[in-house]
Amino acid sequence: FHLAASRWPAQAAHEALSPHIRMHGYDAEFTDYGPVAPCMMRQTALKAWCDIGTEALQFVSSRMEKDIQTQKALLGCKRLEDLQKVQAEFYSKALEDYNAEATRMMELMTAATAQAT
Repeated sequence: FHLAASRWPAQAAHEALSPHIRMHGYDAEFTDYGPVAPCMMRQTALKAWCDIGTEALQFVSSRMEKDIQTQKALLGCKRLEDLQKVQAEFYSKALEDYNAEATRMMELMTAATAQAT
């Protein structure tokens, strides 16, 4: 679309996109920042996005800490059996952690979906 000098860019964007938004069953709302379909900007969706992002970052941080601890334990091993034990414990715990995290993410997504409907 072409932005006329006499219109605000957000207004021009709203005018250009409104038919498209309505075509998909949304009633476009005009703000200073442009068109907003109410279903796209619900607080529920924003909260879910933040919760999932926070959970993912906490999980990555936790796993990185465990990786560092494992590296320290591996460096302290004097025998092959000790090294094998540290590795086996690391992979076993990693598997548990990843399974628990997948369950937690599914719970967050399920809760977000339930709140959105």
